[in-house]
Amino acid sequence: MKRIKNRHLFNGDSCFLFAYSKIWQPEGGKFSVKTIHRFLDKLADAGIDTLLMNPNTDVAWYPSKVWPTSIDGYSRGDRDFFRSDGLADALGVDSNSLIDDAILMYDGAYDLRESGIDWLAEVCSGCRQRGIAPWLSVRMNDTHRAANPDDWSNSPFQGRADAKQKNTFIFPHQNALGLPVGLNYGLPDVRSHMLTLIRELIEDYDFEGMELDWLRDPICCEPPATETDIAELTEWHSEIRELVRKKEKRIGKPYALGIRCPANIDLIRNIGLDVIGMARSGVIDFVSPSNYMQTSWNICYSSLKRRLGPDITVYGVIEYLFNWLPVYSPELELSDSRTNPDRVELLRGNAAGKLAAGADGIEYFNFFEADTLSNGLSNYSHIKDIDNLDALRGQEKLYGLGYMFGSWVRPLFETVDHFPANLEPGALKSVRLPMCAEPPESDLEVTVQVIVEKRDRPDMIGVSLNGSWPQWESEEIDDLLFSAGSQDKYAPEKHLLTKHSPKHTAYNFRFETQNILEGWNELVILNGNLDRCHGGNASNNYSAMVMFAPYDADRDYSEEERAEHSVVVAGVEVGIRKTKRGHT
Repeated sequence: MKRIKNRHLFNGDSCFLFAYSKIWQPEGGKFSVKTIHRFLDKLADAGIDTLLMNPNTDVAWYPSKVWPTSIDGYSRGDRDFFRSDGLADALGVDSNSLIDDAILMYDGAYDLRESGIDWLAEVCSGCRQRGIAPWLSVRMNDTHRAANPDDWSNSPFQGRADAKQKNTFIFPHQNALGLPVGLNYGLPDVRSHMLTLIRELIEDYDFEGMELDWLRDPICCEPPATETDIAELTEWHSEIRELVRKKEKRIGKPYALGIRCPANIDLIRNIGLDVIGMARSGVIDFVSPSNYMQTSWNICYSSLKRRLGPDITVYGVIEYLFNWLPVYSPELELSDSRTNPDRVELLRGNAAGKLAAGADGIEYFNFFEADTLSNGLSNYSHIKDIDNLDALRGQEKLYGLGYMFGSWVRPLFETVDHFPANLEPGALKSVRLPMCAEPPESDLEVTVQVIVEKRDRPDMIGVSLNGSWPQWESEEIDDLLFSAGSQDKYAPEKHLLTKHSPKHTAYNFRFETQNILEGWNELVILNGNLDRCHGGNASNNYSAMVMFAPYDADRDYSEEERAEHSVVVAGVEVGIRKTKRGHT
């Protein structure tokens, strides 16, 4: 087995070109293949070497001969096709807005079907014309609108109670995924149903790679899976590998097979997916571990590669959101989360951290989602050369860490996030973050920003970076290190996020770029409010505080004292910024 050379991957949703045709085809009219080629040109100009095209949700979005398709039973402009009780209320939007979006999307697919054009084959040939490797990304258990088995987007399997999983809980009384459960791969019927689609895609289309997306959604067998379940799922993946081998013999070149999966690859063995076993036995060629919606910051790719074996390629995935930490637009008095595609510094920090931690390349997921939120203004030139670690050195960038509370969090399947975290007086919090070393002659400096919940009294926060003596001098500020844009799909006024949430404040600490190590860096956050438990003054007791044990062993501090002087750290971010310019 030869290692895969593909390094710069873009994952395309099954229907995003249709859904956002107003952006990609502003001239209007019936959806045209010219729109597909227009988008592929954009990817080629951005230096993308591989497009992973998703052909399915719970139904096929291409003209499949073996699966129900998205437009079965649909006719152009049929609004009644999309009526779904309660969905608009659940999303907090007007049902007409949902139906307008759906019609735009379905009409585009209908236009191509009516013209006899197989858009999936067109994407494949268009990639080859531009030197982009065409791969597929198959969603293994998509649960969009699975709450309503009769919904227009569901396959007949969603209506079969015997094919569905039971509720499975990580926390008592809370569904593990925060979603209606999906299909149960412990059942032969479900595996056969999915293999039918995969076989068609491998045998009938000219792609040269396939990603099995077990992150959309991480539902497979009933957990905890038995050893029999695991063996059956491994054997099932081996059947896919055999289809790939036959394809390779037929076309005379390699066909990559891999898995996109939750970051916690040990946990997913409990749903039947033995990723390490499949890698070691040659069933798969690559793995793309990630969180569900917010990007992952602390996966050690080099350690993962040692476990998977020397022939396995591991990709770092840049997700749509920087993290779930709420930030603020003062103009609109609105809190939101930052999107990675919106700001090049956020993308650079994502990529630099992942490559420095040992990732073999970069994959983008949901990048195109920012197009609809910015009226097509996502700057694809931002991603050019972002898979090249040396090109990232000397560039401004922002590193961050995850925030564990958000709308689409998959607890325990994702990396266990550090924040928010409560620090009692005298307590320390250590976090590790991969970063790239900067050129010694650069005009950059390091700003470590500690974001905390506001209290009615000043905080004394300290920071140690890679063993430095704690720094207590900081600038209290509400500004983000780098502003970012955002926009709600159903409230289309774009807003610039420049501040932290009104419930947060931040402290900036400055370091030299020489303090940054190649690879893993340790940041220690200290709560210096200890002296106030003594009833002292911060400036008077500073030397005693930093030189001696944090607690008086002879004194029993009350719960009220500890709570009063605790600090809730909401996040820590590291900005690599030019010294000659003002703050963003």
